[in-house]
Amino acid sequence: MPGNQTDQALVNKKDLSERDICTKFITPAIRDVKWSEMQFYEEFTLGKIHVRGKSVGRGKRKRADYVLFYQRNLPLAIIEAKDNNHDVGAGMQQAIEYADTLDIPFAYSSNGDGFIEHDRTKTEGPLERELGLHEFPTPKELWQRYKAWKDIQPDEEKIITQPYFLGGNLPRYYQQKAINRTIEAIVKGQNRILLVMATGTGKTHGGGPLGVTGVVIPVVMAAPATADKGSGARLRAGSARGMACRQSRSTV
Repeated sequence: MPGNQTDQALVNKKDLSERDICTKFITPAIRDVKWSEMQFYEEFTLGKIHVRGKSVGRGKRKRADYVLFYQRNLPLAIIEAKDNNHDVGAGMQQAIEYADTLDIPFAYSSNGDGFIEHDRTKTEGPLERELGLHEFPTPKELWQRYKAWKDIQPDEEKIITQPYFLGGNLPRYYQQKAINRTIEAIVKGQNRILLVMATGTGKTHGGGPLGVTGVVIPVVMAAPATADKGSGARLRAGSARGMACRQSRSTV
């Protein structure tokens, strides 16, 4: 995109806001490597749900600068942007926090000069590396790395990549997280699943998409009997965000 690069050359990055950095540098960089408009969302809203007894409240809302999806039900990566007065890796801690919230392995930080990548799929070597502005991974590359990390086989991929049927309604991020964990458990042969969801987080909405697999599996959805300091669920990994998926081999 020569015209775009010429325009960028006339801009003093240090004078640009964080949002300008996104618009002029980060968004063009990810578009150039084939991320379509429907595969990334800007200012994606996150936030905790606190459960205390029968009371349900929402915590402070947070916004991730970018969430990148392989397809709408499969988030793959977070990008946190900073203005150009910050180092390229200044947003990394925030990106890792959001990636953990969404249960995704790839976190990126950028100041418009390039990217720092944090890849928790790695089993050896450094987890982070620096990328040039035009070296961001393609959707296909990240999906291949994700599949290898999850050991997803071709027949399993067909099930995992099926879109949710929700009558046009999209699940909230914590519902999506629980649905994806449950579907992955099913395709890996888990034949009894207990889905523990805090009161008020949408058990009906979260459980509905589990029919996409075409496999009849006993899936029990229940609110936890007790809440610990507002967590509302037994699985620590998901409880602070209002939902967890626990796999159980006990009779249901």
